[in-house]
Amino acid sequence: MVNLGFNDLIPIRYIFHILRTKWYWFLFSITTCIFISILINRYSNEVYSNKTTINLDYNSIEKKSLEQMLHFNSHSSSNYVFDKIISLTSYSLIFETIDDLDFNIEYFLEGKLKNSEAYSICPIVFEPISLTNNFGLEFKIDIVNNNQFNFSVAENSEETVHFGEVINTDYGSFKIVLNDKINNSKISDYPNIYVKWLNPHAVTSKYRNKLKVKKLSKSSSIIEVSITGQDVGKETLFLNKLTENFLKNTILNKNKASLNIIQFIDNQLIEIKDTMGKIESTLLDFKSKNGVVKLNLE
Repeated sequence: MVNLGFNDLIPIRYIFHILRTKWYWFLFSITTCIFISILINRYSNEVYSNKTTINLDYNSIEKKSLEQMLHFNSHSSSNYVFDKIISLTSYSLIFETIDDLDFNIEYFLEGKLKNSEAYSICPIVFEPISLTNNFGLEFKIDIVNNNQFNFSVAENSEETVHFGEVINTDYGSFKIVLNDKINNSKISDYPNIYVKWLNPHAVTSKYRNKLKVKKLSKSSSIIEVSITGQDVGKETLFLNKLTENFLKNTILNKNKASLNIIQFIDNQLIEIKDTMGKIESTLLDFKSKNGVVKLNLE
C-alpha cells in the first residue's frame, strides 16, 4: 500500500510556482474585483428593509366581536390569524393605502449617474386637478427660486411657471406647489426633480408583491409585516398607513358583525313572539269551541 504525503494531495510547489510566474494575472483579477465592487456599492440604488408588528390577540375579550363571543363563528385561533393575514395582504386594502398616500405619484432627484427616489424629502408636491386615465405622465422640474420653476415634458422646450399656477397638458391639468413640510430656505440648490404619474393599480400590484407577512412563531398571535424599498421614509409611511387602515377596517367589520347578530336576535324574538301569540290564540279558540273548564286543584 502506497502512503501519500501532504504534498502529494495538495501540490503546494506547483501552486507557488504559478503564483510566482503569473503573479500579474492574480493582481489584475483582485484589482478588477475590488474596482467592480466599489462601483456597485457607489452607484447602485440602495434598498432598505422596514418592518412592524401587529398583535392579533384572538383570546382577548376586548378584541372579540359579539359574533365570536356567541360562538356564531367556530373559527379557531389559528384560522383567525390566517384570515387576518389574508385581509392584511388583500388587494383592496393595499389599493386603499396607495390611494390615501398618493403613491402613484413618484418623485426622483437627479444625480450624476443615477436618480434617487425622494418621496419623503421632495421640496415640491404634485396636485392633480383634472387628469385623464391615460397614465404615464412624466416631467422635469428645475427650481429657479421660491416662486418659479422651469417645467418640461419629455423633450419639449422648457417654460417658466409659478408655484401654484395651473398647468395644462395632454394628460389634463394640475399644479405644482411647495412642500410645507420641507425647509425651502435653500430650495434653489436642489437638483432637477422628475415627477411620474403612474397607474395606481400597477403600483398596488408592485407593493402587494413585495409585502411580506409572517407569524413570529407557530402558536403566536403576533405577526411581522415587512417591506423593502429605496426610500425608507416612504416605506415607513406605507406600513403605518396600512396598519391604520387594517385596524380601522377590522373594527368596522366587528361592529358590522355585532349589529348583524343583534338584528338576527331581534328578528328571532319577533318571530317567537308572533308564534307564541298564534299558539295562545289557537288554544283559546280550542277552549271556547270545546267548552274546556279550568279546574282548581285542591
